[in-house]
Amino acid sequence: MWPRCVPRARRSRSWASKTYTQVIEADAGKRTRVRLGPYATRDEADAAAAKLKGAGLPANVLAL
Repeated sequence: MWPRCVPRARRSRSWASKTYTQVIEADAGKRTRVRLGPYATRDEADAAAAKLKGAGLPANVLAL
């Protein structure tokens, strides 16, 4: 069974060249981490994060 966030993650593919999902165990149970990118610039990453936040999803931009 897929978590509820996966369909949203699939829709977010238009915002990034690649998407990655990872199921993690947290104290509150299983969670799905969704990563988007890479982006050419920080501004592009920030714009994608703003779209995710506008869709009601949490977003953080990390420089790796």
